[in-house]
Amino acid sequence: MPQSDYARSAQDNLGSETAERGDTEQPQNSSIEQKIIKNGSLTIEIEDIAQAEDEIAGLTEKYKGYIKDSSLNVQKNKKVVFMAVKFPEENFEILYSEIKDIGRVDHSQITTRDVTTEYIDLKARLATLEAQEKRLVDMYSKASNIEEMLKIENELTRIRTSIENISGQIKYLDNTTDYSLLNIELYQKLDISNTAKISFEDGWKLFVNTLTLFAKGILLVWPFILLAGIVYGVYRYRKQKQE
Repeated sequence: MPQSDYARSAQDNLGSETAERGDTEQPQNSSIEQKIIKNGSLTIEIEDIAQAEDEIAGLTEKYKGYIKDSSLNVQKNKKVVFMAVKFPEENFEILYSEIKDIGRVDHSQITTRDVTTEYIDLKARLATLEAQEKRLVDMYSKASNIEEMLKIENELTRIRTSIENISGQIKYLDNTTDYSLLNIELYQKLDISNTAKISFEDGWKLFVNTLTLFAKGILLVWPFILLAGIVYGVYRYRKQKQE
């Protein structure tokens, strides 16, 4: 029997069994709850960026989420923090609302995608593949020779690879629908005049410190400089006297 025929045979056997049983074991699509991927993004101006980070961390913990990523970027006129927060989808609305209250919102967006049909289709395909796998295993146990067993093994490998792939897709949809992702950008404006003043003061302090260190160095080596001057003077005096 050609290799591809084993899958057909398993599928035909499955179809016959299903017809005999009727529709009682068909997937009940109505029993699968609606699957919605809901994510959001916020851009917020705040007065104290460190305090805002602490508030978001507290709210995330309160609503059973976690901070997936966080980064700080200091620019010429502002500090910017990017945060990616994951949390249970059922807490989306309240957490989204409370985070909006920590400052002045410049941008807000909520995106949703209904993946219920895709999810049901994957579940049905998985059930079919698992049933085929079961029939192939049964056929393998009844194989009459090595060649037939090897062909069934190859077909089982293909089926199991498909099962792993679809199971991974289902797991991904479960995760993205059970947990929402909120991307947050916080920024704090900096006073440019104060920044320039601070930079000047830092530069002046550096200049003074450099002069101080130089002076201290001179004080440490001046006896050696004086001694070198005396030695050089004696040398010049003797040379001139010899001439």
